[in-house]
Amino acid sequence: MKKHLIATLLVLFTFTLFGCASINKEVPEQSPDQSKPNQPIETVTEKFQPNLGGIKLGDSKDQVLKNFGTNYNETVYDEDYSLGEPFHKLAYPNGILVVVGSTSKKVLEIETTSSTTPTNLGFKVGDKAQDVLKEYRSKYKEPDSRHGYGKLIGWFLLHDQELVIFNFDQSDSLVNQDVKAEARIERIKLSNFNYMD
Repeated sequence: MKKHLIATLLVLFTFTLFGCASINKEVPEQSPDQSKPNQPIETVTEKFQPNLGGIKLGDSKDQVLKNFGTNYNETVYDEDYSLGEPFHKLAYPNGILVVVGSTSKKVLEIETTSSTTPTNLGFKVGDKAQDVLKEYRSKYKEPDSRHGYGKLIGWFLLHDQELVIFNFDQSDSLVNQDVKAEARIERIKLSNFNYMD
């Protein structure tokens, strides 16, 4: 039995010795010009957090009041769970509407018809459709309608099902049809694709 134990320890010691010897080998440094062309480059990208007037989905009601003030009309929806929980709508006289969850106390949606409430990429109500569509299409995907109407023009799907919606039509519908290049943004909404019917 002792012979087997000694033989096993000798084998392990030998592997360890040879394994450690390879660590001390010098590896010649490569200049940036000598790097392999197909080698992936690791980059760190900050997660895009869309906002309107500095407010983003998930912010607290206190943050909303700090940014937009206390001059609003509040409507409570205690029995409506279309957003996953009961909610309050804070309607500001300048065209900003913020939906805050009653349970979570977090912003679930925010919408504006005010030109004083830009997105964090600088787009606001009144800007040309061609400009906003070009910028957002270069970065994000427009999802397909769940009802078979094709691509949802001006709707941009971000991470975690978050949406930024640019509406170019003055109707109550958020669905844009036949958007002309010279059309103007009428409304901007931040929401979640899961809330859309």
